[in-house]
Amino acid sequence: MIAMPPSLLDQFRAAVLADPPAQAHLAGPHDPAIFEARALAWAAARGLSLATADLIEGSRPDPAGMHRF
Repeated sequence: MIAMPPSLLDQFRAAVLADPPAQAHLAGPHDPAIFEARALAWAAARGLSLATADLIEGSRPDPAGMHRF
């Protein structure tokens, strides 16, 4: 099996998990629009060209882990 490079969303997740202040900043809003704006701005400031579509795709349930294939 050929390993695929991490997606932008995977890179974003890894960066946020490695940054506790970012976790706190992104965990605060309960409004999805505010979270989206914060997440996209945070990613852009770190050179990740994350898009709204990436966030939407990442929020879809995937209980069988099909996104890996």
